[in-house]
Amino acid sequence: MAMLLARNPILTAFLCFSSLITAMIHFNVFEDTADTQPLNRIDLILQVAFVVLSIGKVIVVGGH
Repeated sequence: MAMLLARNPILTAFLCFSSLITAMIHFNVFEDTADTQPLNRIDLILQVAFVVLSIGKVIVVGGH
């Protein structure tokens, strides 16, 4: 939520970097993507969505 509301480019870049770190943590906790636990799938979808949204937000904020 903070990433979508932030207008400061430095804060937005920091939040983008932190979303990449949390995606890395996902693969440390859930080591196999073939795991069929619902929590694994939900977390993976959320992590990918956060990374894509944050990179898009950095591009939008950095372009101004």
